Amino acid sequence: MHCPACKNALTKIIITNVQILACEYGCGGLWFSQSQVKMLENLKPGLGMPLLKIKRADGIKVYRGVEHICPYCKTTLLFRHFFSKELDTEVNQCAKCGGFWFDVAGFSKTQTMNGQQK
Repeated sequence: MHCPACKNALTKIIITNVQILACEYGCGGLWFSQSQVKMLENLKPGLGMPLLKIKRADGIKVYRGVEHICPYCKTTLLFRHFFSKELDTEVNQCAKCGGFWFDVAGFSKTQTMNGQQK
């Protein structure tokens, strides 16, 4: 599958038995199927911290005005649930397959301050 934001190939990452597709060396976004999101509910807080450290390419800017097509269905537009220009973060969901696209660039920026974890 390819990133709905920057079209980079998504990489499979497994964290505590939950398979996630990440846009490594691209925009850093994350794709979760609906079943994977349900599995996340049972995890202890903090286990997902490695997801905020996905390697991103320098200079990649995702234009927020563009609608994203579901990387799984390939035909359905993702519905935006949350957007924050201040946090540089967006959460989208596919109405057909129920998958979620998380643009977590802003969240990862808030986790570091002067090179140290908050």
